[in-house]
Amino acid sequence: MKNINLCICLLFSSILTGEAFADLAPEAYAFSSLIQKSDLIVTGYVSERNESPMEYQYIFIIERSVKNPLNRNEIVISVPLANGLPIPIEGYLHKGTKYLLFLYSDGNVFKITNYSAGVLKEKTFSDIDLLFTSFNENNSLFSKSSVEELKRIFRKFSSDDTRYRLLIDLKKYLSTEDALFLTELLDSENERYIIFAVLQIGSQNIKILRPRVIQLLVGPNSSGIKFHCLVALGGLGDIESIDLISSYLNHSNQGMRAAAIQSLGRIGTIEVIGPLKLSYADENYDGNRISIITALSRNLNREAAFRALKDLESVPASPLVSSFLKKKIDSLSSPIEYFLSNNYPNPFNPVTRIEFSLPEAGLTRLIIYDLRGVEVERLINKHYNAGYHTVKWDGRGVASGIYYYRLVSGNFAQTKKMLLLK
Repeated sequence: MKNINLCICLLFSSILTGEAFADLAPEAYAFSSLIQKSDLIVTGYVSERNESPMEYQYIFIIERSVKNPLNRNEIVISVPLANGLPIPIEGYLHKGTKYLLFLYSDGNVFKITNYSAGVLKEKTFSDIDLLFTSFNENNSLFSKSSVEELKRIFRKFSSDDTRYRLLIDLKKYLSTEDALFLTELLDSENERYIIFAVLQIGSQNIKILRPRVIQLLVGPNSSGIKFHCLVALGGLGDIESIDLISSYLNHSNQGMRAAAIQSLGRIGTIEVIGPLKLSYADENYDGNRISIITALSRNLNREAAFRALKDLESVPASPLVSSFLKKKIDSLSSPIEYFLSNNYPNPFNPVTRIEFSLPEAGLTRLIIYDLRGVEVERLINKHYNAGYHTVKWDGRGVASGIYYYRLVSGNFAQTKKMLLLK
């Protein structure tokens, strides 16, 4: 049972702290996917339904074929039963109701391509006609080169159902150049469109729309919109919003706390370590605690992450969380690669801290240079053991300006920039 619980929490953790966040609808709902997987697309109505122990069989009268016309106007559609229950279809297929169906051939009968996505109501028919008119004129409709055409079709669609499905196709091709289109979605009163736009802003790193995301987060909007705004700020790597995001670590809603944890984890800088550590002690949900541990373990500053995780050992926790924490500490105890962190703070006056990790022992040098490349100070020039290390540089004796620090150890060499402001 413990292993099962651990797997559940690990899955929850991976969902919350992964690099990608699940969209609101699966790829199966995309028109491109439905069209590709369907042998037949038709409009019509059910004239009869027959039931057997294994399936429902519908007699479907075809009024129009949208894709691959048949030489008959009546087909049999089979819907299998699972443990005596039909696989759910949108409202099921009711006798006399008109539908547009995406179907594939299975011997003498047809089956619905996707039981949730492959059934559309009559109100969508005009939108489908518009889509297929363009599709037949443009064989590469679902491609990066046709983004503008897809946006034009979206604006002309009258049904929210078809519009949202088309957004799933558009998602694959949107970029930072589509900020105006995403702004249109943000300005709509449709929550699904707003959430879609917010997700794209985060995944595409469209920083120009960051103020709109913050406005939605702090405004009187639904928890669903706020949740995805938090996630998007993490995708933007928004260091400036760390305090705002951190304020949601104490939210009464567990899901909002989870979104804040994910967001800080995706930002991943040393500045997020403190808020995550503080929230760990107050968090009463094991799933969120595991997410905090995961977020810390993925921090860009591995030494600081290791120290933070060690500090969490003193906080009482369930056996499940304690075991997970120990595994993460063990995984970070020995560096697996050379790493030179960004100095902190930066800009600084007059002292800054530089952290680095060595996967193996060896002669190590850390040298400060000015903007002209002239050596200012040799901070390190000695043998260092493998592990995480920290040194401080005091710039009291030099002028304000840009300086470089260069780490050399074994075959590794890396240079980074810092700013001294007095």
